Amino acid sequence: MRYFVLGGEGFIGRAIVSHFERQNADVQVITRKNYQSLIGESCDIFINANGNSKKYLADKDPELEYQLSVESVRKSLKDFYFKKYVLLSSGEVYPDVSTGRLCEEDEEINEDNLSNYGKNKRMAEREVQQACSNAIILRLGGLVGKGLSKNPIYDISHNEKLWVSADSEMQYVNVAFAAKFISELLDKSHSGIYNLTGKGHLILSDLINAVSSKSEISPDTPLVKYNLSVKKACEILEVPATTVTVMEFLETNK
Repeated sequence: MRYFVLGGEGFIGRAIVSHFERQNADVQVITRKNYQSLIGESCDIFINANGNSKKYLADKDPELEYQLSVESVRKSLKDFYFKKYVLLSSGEVYPDVSTGRLCEEDEEINEDNLSNYGKNKRMAEREVQQACSNAIILRLGGLVGKGLSKNPIYDISHNEKLWVSADSEMQYVNVAFAAKFISELLDKSHSGIYNLTGKGHLILSDLINAVSSKSEISPDTPLVKYNLSVKKACEILEVPATTVTVMEFLETNK
């Protein structure tokens, strides 16, 4: 099996590449530097881990965010030959991620209620769905793991300023588990849409107290509630709880 991983040098991309390399798979990392030279090449599995994760960019520079989240996906679908396509998307495609019952994979999405970032991610999903009948789309929540350099967990563990309310409810899964989950889907020839993040949520203030973080907390930061349903994902693999995932990550990265 030959794997192409677009964005294989990024945070989650590196975990995916490492997972398949440990299985002695033929893995080709695609970056901005070698993209042009690989156009027209063929693989069995094309994994797109290249999407923009900076949500603010959709409002600050809409044209650039569109290029990164939508046009890059559309281009990859035309530039390479593959038997199966895996897109890493975002839970932001749901209008309301605060309650699990409103963000299950078969939920009809009212795109008028999405953020600009969410609209672009949903548009990218549709590009893949229209081009590939057997595609896998992962709607990701928060991530932790080797190489983490941003997000509230990083800020709390490094005593840096917190940019969301300490009362926020967040979900996290380790990028290593995400790579394992993708591998399991491929091994069992699954397709379709799957939410993937930690089971249950973590209240940031509880973590701050648990690790005695000295992070500065501004009173005017936004309250974020993330409660993606992972019932469908748990039918494939038992998804670890957010609290367990985060504490294990912090313990191994002291």
